Amino acid sequence: MFASLLALAALPTRAAEMQYRGTNQNLEEARSLVGKARFEEALPELLTAEQLPGNTNRHLADIYALRATALLGLGATEEHKQDAANTLFLLWHIDPQGTSLASASLPAKELAQEVRKSRTIVLHDRLVTVRTGQPIRIRARLSGAPDGTSLFVRYRTEPENDGNDLAQLATLVDPEEFVRVQLEPAGGAFENYLRPGVGGVPADGDHVLRYYIEAVGPDGRLLDSNGSIRLPIRVQISQTRAEGAGVGGADMILATLDEGGVAAHPPPPPRPPTPWYQRWEIIGPVGGAIVAGVVIGIVAGTYHRPEPTPTSGSGSLGLVNMP
Repeated sequence: MFASLLALAALPTRAAEMQYRGTNQNLEEARSLVGKARFEEALPELLTAEQLPGNTNRHLADIYALRATALLGLGATEEHKQDAANTLFLLWHIDPQGTSLASASLPAKELAQEVRKSRTIVLHDRLVTVRTGQPIRIRARLSGAPDGTSLFVRYRTEPENDGNDLAQLATLVDPEEFVRVQLEPAGGAFENYLRPGVGGVPADGDHVLRYYIEAVGPDGRLLDSNGSIRLPIRVQISQTRAEGAGVGGADMILATLDEGGVAAHPPPPPRPPTPWYQRWEIIGPVGGAIVAGVVIGIVAGTYHRPEPTPTSGSGSLGLVNMP
């Protein structure tokens, strides 16, 4: 437990903002080594690449595809095949469509399909960013699961911590701190919505949500878990970032980050405020008042009260004799 807390202490100072690695140089070096069939040299590079902070789902999926390729390239021993199968099992959790297998060797691709058919796997496009105030849809499918298998999502919001409060960090690995919600069958998959303001889901602000999905057999046994309490899926709840999920979910964010996961091209400064004399909400009423005043002045200048019509004589109606 203490080791887990030390690992958690490496969390960023403010958990409300997630950062991603733009380029993983160790991954690129391993990719080059695998391409040259230097499999033994590629494996330690891949291990280092996996341990770097800020990896995206795409990074991890590529790491697993290359590792399986390298392991099988070393020789078709039972140990290598088992290690490759375990690696591909991880890959399916990250990349349920198997897009990263495009660059894998043929033996790795064939073994990946064997793993998918022979093991119970929770297939899920992992969330990367969701918009604040919107329902969060958790959707997953099952592969190789017996009838009667149920899916549950466990989630909690990360506190904003200083990295030194061990009591606070301990809550992040306490199952009792995670809300448990069952996913309902929906068109060949399972899904449910986490609604803002319900069950601890934030209704405003920027936050990081931890979650993982468990497959529980009809006898109550845990069959598989996509993510776990110690290695959860982390999703950014943001008021500004675009929604994204899956292997490419962080691509839009990565476009603005450098290798260290910080802004390579800071956003431009905000536009200066519009001068008051160009703002319609101000000049509109003022202009309307001026126009109205001009119209009134014109009307007042051209309109005259009618004068009595002059009559001849003194204006007397004359003498009238009554009968």
